[in-house]
Amino acid sequence: VPVVCPVIMKTHLFFCVIALVVCYANAKSADQKFLDCCTKQTKVTKGCYGACTYDGLTQQKLMDLFVGATCPVQSLGQYMYCFGSGSNQKRCCMKAKVHKTSAGTKCLRFCDLRPGARLKLDMSLLPCWPKMQAIKKCFKDAKEDKNF
Repeated sequence: VPVVCPVIMKTHLFFCVIALVVCYANAKSADQKFLDCCTKQTKVTKGCYGACTYDGLTQQKLMDLFVGATCPVQSLGQYMYCFGSGSNQKRCCMKAKVHKTSAGTKCLRFCDLRPGARLKLDMSLLPCWPKMQAIKKCFKDAKEDKNF
């Protein structure tokens, strides 16, 4: 809509303003999109819904949900899909220096959540844990910037 507005602004300013208001009022936040995905995916169980938010997602919350068995490990694949909207954010993660750990580029596995990408979890990925906030920011920003 903003691209069209300069063209019609001289004669139809009122309609341009109305279109902008409607467009932005209907826009969903990244958190709303994340939760919508979680609640509409049949393999993400209700016990996982508390982690389906970027703003409220912390390392402690993830530990409580997945280690505490509130969110069954069988839901992890679908949860990660919703977290990343099936996208690849490696470029953002590189800028955020996600790979600057003792695990190196292995941490970038968390940044490519496209369907078919293999996210094999093992103990060698533990050094990536402190980079979770940067990874989360990359996916949240992408989800807010685009129509995921």
